This record gives sequence, C-alpha cells and structure tokens, in this order.
Amino acid sequence: MSTQAPPPESTDPWRAPATESAPAPAAQGPAPAPAPWPPYPLPGPQPRNGMGVAAMVLGIIGMVLALTLILFWFAWLPALVGVVLGVLGLRLCRRGAATNRGTALAGVILGVLALLVSGAVATFVGMAVYQSAQAERAEEQRRAADEKARRLTFGQSYTTADGLRITVAKPETRAPRPNSVPAEPGLQAVVAVVTVVNTTAEPRTMHPGLLYLKGPHGDAEDLYEGFGSHMSIDGTLKPGEQLAGHRTFALRPADFGQVQVTFVPDRATLQPVRWTGTL
Repeated sequence: MSTQAPPPESTDPWRAPATESAPAPAAQGPAPAPAPWPPYPLPGPQPRNGMGVAAMVLGIIGMVLALTLILFWFAWLPALVGVVLGVLGLRLCRRGAATNRGTALAGVILGVLALLVSGAVATFVGMAVYQSAQAERAEEQRRAADEKARRLTFGQSYTTADGLRITVAKPETRAPRPNSVPAEPGLQAVVAVVTVVNTTAEPRTMHPGLLYLKGPHGDAEDLYEGFGSHMSIDGTLKPGEQLAGHRTFALRPADFGQVQVTFVPDRATLQPVRWTGTL
C-alpha cells in the first residue's frame, strides 16, 4: 500500500514560514456616533395653579366692589367664589398638585375681607336708610301734629316755633258804619281781632300778618269804613310785648253760621293758623 507524499514546500525565499493561524474575526460595523445632546426627561404632571390665581383675582374684585358705596351689593358673589376657589387651591397645594399656595391663600384672605367689608357697609347703609326713614316719619308726624295744633276754636292760642303766642277771639258783629263800602242792605260788619305776644327773651320781627274770614259760602269781602277799619301787625316785638291787629269784613245774612278766621303770621313760611266758631 502506498502513501501520498506531502506537497513540496514552496521554494520562495521571502515567504514566511507556515504557522497554524487562528480563524479571522467576523467583520463588525462602524461604532455609533455619540449623541450631540443628552436625551430629554419625560415630562411630569403640570401644576394646577388656576384655582389659586382665580381666587386672588376674584378676591381683589370683591374688595374693590365692597369699598364702593354704590356697588357693594355685588361684592359678596365674587368674594364668596374667591374663597371657595382659594380653599380648593390650598387643597391642591397640600396634595402637591399645585405650587401657588401663597396666591390661593391671598385669594381666601381677600375674599373673607371683602365679605366682611361688604357686610359692614351694608349694615352702615341700612342703618342710615332706617334712620332717615325714621326721621322722615317723625317729621311727618310733627307736621301732622302741628297742622292739627293750628286748627283751633275762637279764644284758643297757638305758639309758633319762634315763640310767638297768637290768639283770635270770637269776631264781633255789628251794623256797618255810614258810608261803608260795600253798602248793601242786610250786610253786617264782622271785626276779627288777633293778638300776638312775644314769649321769648329775644326780639321777634312780625311781617304783615294777614287775616281772612270765610263763611259757609266762601270768603268774606273786606268792609271799608274809613280810617281804622284795618290794622295789621308789622314790626318788631320786644320780649314780652303784645300787639293786636284787626280786620273788618262784610258778611251777608246767608253767611252767618260756622265761620273760619285764618291768620298768616309770616308770609315767608305760609303756615296759616285757623280758628273756627259760630256767629
């Protein structure tokens, strides 16, 4: 049996001696290039600060309205909503869902202050309106009582606010003097006399006091009987001084009965005093 001879070695003198070589490594791709910037972190939950901001804004609006005497009635609504939103905002801050605790707290404080201020202003305005109504009612009662006090019967006295006591006696009835105007058959002369006394310690000025006589059928006419038929009260009354004035009227027989004498002590105030009685 024959054996195969090994192949002859190469006769190339520059060839390296043959060695047992390891298998060549597998080819690899190029190395990845480094990232130009670090990767962004994943976004977390955003803070829910809207309630706190809204609470503070509504609290400011409520305070502005509360300090206005005209619009304070509307302050309670934004103030109350601001308090509610502020409390909700504080709860979110305690849970970590919001970051504006100071803003929410400011909204609560402003809302509470606005409620208190608006309540105080409402109380003040209500008391002012009540006192004004009471004063007006008292003034109406005073005027009604004064109007009643200025309706008297003959012989009674009325004292004015400035201390003048006024009295009208029952008018005197007599026949007219000769040459009287008007001169009609059956006319009677009626003389109304008024007495004014200054009851104060200061002088009082009387403007021409006016006397009127009214019968069942209307106002009586003046009867002119010459000098002295009319005498008005005009001038200054000293303390305790008394002045008397009179006026003569012509009264027809049909006008006798219930009559009324009116005296206006001051034409500036036009507050007449009336006496009634039967002639």
